[in-house]
Amino acid sequence: PDEEIEGGITPGADSPVFDTDFGRVGLFICWDSSYPEVARALAARGAEVLFLPIWGGVEQLVQARAIENQVYVVASGYDFRSGIFDRRGERIADAKGSEVVLATVDLAEPTVWEWLGNWRARIDREAPAWSGR
Repeated sequence: PDEEIEGGITPGADSPVFDTDFGRVGLFICWDSSYPEVARALAARGAEVLFLPIWGGVEQLVQARAIENQVYVVASGYDFRSGIFDRRGERIADAKGSEVVLATVDLAEPTVWEWLGNWRARIDREAPAWSGR
């Protein structure tokens, strides 16, 4: 946000993805959830799960990042309700207060939409071109 830049914080220039024992993960933070490009860059680099530490935010935007990129989003919030969102943008785990939540997912199982089919498999060839590819 402008207020943070004016305060001396410098925006990053990369969106790395990390290989873990349970899949490829990417990290985006707080304000990043307001912009589709950050999550798209992580998904384009192969992220299957996005971790989102967030202060506040709009839940519908977090759901949109999961849906449009066909990734799971694990959000840990301060005044944002923590939880895990599936590829349909639905909460599959919901934290009450400061508890830890878990969800079992199968990253290899495609999410098939009635009107789109396997959207994750179609994103790269059908999505509009952008400079982050």
